[in-house]
Amino acid sequence: VEKDEKKEIYHLEQAAIGGNALARHNLGCEEGSKGRIERAMKHFIIAASHGLDESIDMLKGWYADGHINKEIYDKACNLYQAAVDVRKSPQREAAKRAKQISSDEQKQRDEILFKQPSSCHVGDCSICLLPLPLDVTRYEMIACCGKPVCGGCLYASVMRDGEVRDGEVALDSKCPSCEQRFPQSQADRDLHRMRRAEANDAAAILEIGTGCFMKEDYSSAFDYWTKAAKLGDIEAHYNLSSLYYEGKGVEKDESKFVYHCEEAAIGGHPLARRNLGAHEKDNQNTERANKHFTIAASLGDDESLKLLEEGCESGRVKKDDFAAVVRAHKAAVDATKSPQREFASVALQQLEHDKLLFKRPECSHLEDCPICLLPMDLDNEKNGMLACCSKLLCDGCMMAKKISEEERSDTDGKCPFCRQPCPKNEVEMKKNIKKRVDANDPFAIREKGLRCYEKGDHVTALELWTKAANLGDIDAHFRLGKAYSLGEGVEKDVNKQTYYYEIAAIGGHPSARFNLGAHDFNSGNIDRGVKHIMISASHGHDLSIQTIKQIYPLGYVTKEEFAAALRAHKAAVDATKSIQREASAEAQRNKTWPYVFHPDKGSHISHPRNF
Repeated sequence: VEKDEKKEIYHLEQAAIGGNALARHNLGCEEGSKGRIERAMKHFIIAASHGLDESIDMLKGWYADGHINKEIYDKACNLYQAAVDVRKSPQREAAKRAKQISSDEQKQRDEILFKQPSSCHVGDCSICLLPLPLDVTRYEMIACCGKPVCGGCLYASVMRDGEVRDGEVALDSKCPSCEQRFPQSQADRDLHRMRRAEANDAAAILEIGTGCFMKEDYSSAFDYWTKAAKLGDIEAHYNLSSLYYEGKGVEKDESKFVYHCEEAAIGGHPLARRNLGAHEKDNQNTERANKHFTIAASLGDDESLKLLEEGCESGRVKKDDFAAVVRAHKAAVDATKSPQREFASVALQQLEHDKLLFKRPECSHLEDCPICLLPMDLDNEKNGMLACCSKLLCDGCMMAKKISEEERSDTDGKCPFCRQPCPKNEVEMKKNIKKRVDANDPFAIREKGLRCYEKGDHVTALELWTKAANLGDIDAHFRLGKAYSLGEGVEKDVNKQTYYYEIAAIGGHPSARFNLGAHDFNSGNIDRGVKHIMISASHGHDLSIQTIKQIYPLGYVTKEEFAAALRAHKAAVDATKSIQREASAEAQRNKTWPYVFHPDKGSHISHPRNF
């Protein structure tokens, strides 16, 4: 509303008549500001008689200034004291004292809660003694003794005393902390953990509880984490807070959630501290929330720093305060870095990459024929694509379908998958393929790219293959890799060539795998090159097995590896054979296959192009 002094006075008077002491006091202030001391004094005396502290304080000041005499002031004091005394009772006094004690305890608790921890809860690496990073994937709790070791020191141990077997780190030496032999199996690690748990090792008990949680045994996880928390484990307090918040294994309990979060936060747990900040923010306690976020960010928590940045942009956090937090966050993150750790991080990422790259796919990128369920032949001339729905079938099933239609005199045969009439000529076939392209069918888009490539339009072909690759087509990745290798439509780029070849190889493309192997072999990475070629040969890739036969006499492949490659190649080729496919091949050689024998009837088959 607009300001209106008359209405203000009217409503204050109504409230004062109804016994509202604060309204009476405000009326006294209004009268006093206008110089009406006597009327103001009357209002203050009545308000004081109701026990209002502000009014008796005002009269005390006036008495000191000589505006009222001692008799009036003493009368007002007596009325005030009587009003205060009449409200007293032993029960109220006890509650007041308890409230005061509770307030004092809360102040003491806040002093502890908002004290900046000297370090993060994860502590320091037991070997290099540098602070551990918050990312749990960059350090490990050694099972034999439960000591934390950063990735840098662990990788240094591998390089010194261990090896990498099939992409896994294998340690055959002693633990750098407890001097015991590293556990070699999961059973050994579990045994060590149980022994430590029996000795009341909080970290081991925490890990057992985490194992129960992963199995969704929340009740057992709660019991283990409760025991670990009583033994002083900070992570256990944080985990318990999550259980109480989500109601897993226990009933939801906000007070217990806050309690365990506070215990973890006091111990230097940034995530617990951030959760407390979020809780205070939800309760509109912005100042307390910012304090929590500031401490969490100063311990290196990225999310808390982002929340403070949002607060700075909205004006809830001062720019100078935010700048100080940014410096503290950077210092905390930098303290966890070292050349050894950075090298280990890159090396371990390469190990994980190689583990995925050299894992043999179960089948080639062509997979199985959806009708006979046999593996598709790597020779695309022996497979056909249905133009109506882009399904890929082997020639054996294609011939059987055509013969069946002729025996039934079915000139308007329908596709066995989409049940649409099969196209009868090239025009209808192109029309169907265009529909599949418009529907974002990656197979059809890739085939259209091949047609553009055959016409010499490499730029358009590259655009279409890129689109098909983004939609998940493995062969499109291979063709992009080949394009970057040859510089067709783009400049040559070895990095992009390798990138696309690797994706295709992981997806089971033997030609992409072979090209990777040839590139590594020619670059001097003989072991990697041989691995690639062995995998592509096991999919029935003829050029790969021929290459292995050439490099075997040169000593690049052992006798056992050579024999295994021959067996795997033969098995892959034999798996693609069937009586029906052999009959189709024989019919094509003799030119008696229905597609050739009845050209006037047209064909709805499009053979994928070989690149």
